[in-house]
Amino acid sequence: MHQDKWKENYPVLAQSEGAFLLDLGDGIAALGFAGQDDRICSETAGWAAGILKEVEAECSGIVVFGAGENLCCGNIAESAENLAGISKAFQSLTTTIRHYGKPVVTLLMGQSVGFGYEVALNSHAVIASPAVTRFGYDFSQGLPPMGGGLTAQILDTYSIGDNVPGHDIIPFLKALLNTVYVPKKYENLFEAKAKGLLPKNAAILAEGEDILEKGKQKALHLYQEGFCKTEEKLVAVSGTTGRAAMEITIVNGYEGLFVSQQMYPIALKIAGIIGGGNVPKKTFVAEKQFLELETRAFVEMAEQKRNGGSI
Repeated sequence: MHQDKWKENYPVLAQSEGAFLLDLGDGIAALGFAGQDDRICSETAGWAAGILKEVEAECSGIVVFGAGENLCCGNIAESAENLAGISKAFQSLTTTIRHYGKPVVTLLMGQSVGFGYEVALNSHAVIASPAVTRFGYDFSQGLPPMGGGLTAQILDTYSIGDNVPGHDIIPFLKALLNTVYVPKKYENLFEAKAKGLLPKNAAILAEGEDILEKGKQKALHLYQEGFCKTEEKLVAVSGTTGRAAMEITIVNGYEGLFVSQQMYPIALKIAGIIGGGNVPKKTFVAEKQFLELETRAFVEMAEQKRNGGSI
């Protein structure tokens, strides 16, 4: 069954201009995005966060998908009047998903770029169609990620060193930085997964399988296996020490012509977010600190571009 028919074949529990919620049965609901040009706006993200919270107690799991050919074709150039509000609206959905009391499974289809990719990064499982043509952050507007996807990757990376005394996390943070801003080549999704480019817990759909049914069964399986909600926790960050180490890598890449002029300032902002802000190494910070750093970097760069006449 093609995704544009899914809405016709399942009861609609709620809907807005750019999204809707379906009842797939067996306690599983499906959040579908249906924005113009297969893009997700901040207003839709805020609505989706609210409706997920409304059904959290009653449902057993959520499947997220794009109602068109794609999950998301990139970010929308929204009004510059409330830049921080735009970022926080997107983050409200990704944070809701990351800390949801029931499993959330996102389906990657066609293009899964920009905020759709950030949703996937915060999901508890991902099913990728072999027909996925592109995925990752959207840097086309010359702005850093601001929807909470980077925060999810940062938290997962710092957790590598949990309970390991003396563990040096900086090489792992450099690897994350490199994954985020340096374009990667891959022949197929299997190679992309082997290189760690797909979101964690991603499974690639077999030829002929129904992706919606696969997503539903994955959510049910996670729920029945005793799904545990992801709790917020403090993170011991690399701080200004880690940021300096990452900045050296970026500068060397820029001088060696491996980093473009457009990506150079974005990469520096990302390094600051990964480091956890202007704090000493081993400072404990909350998850919301990374989200705030994402918002701040986005607003600062967007305002710079606007003042320069490019936004």
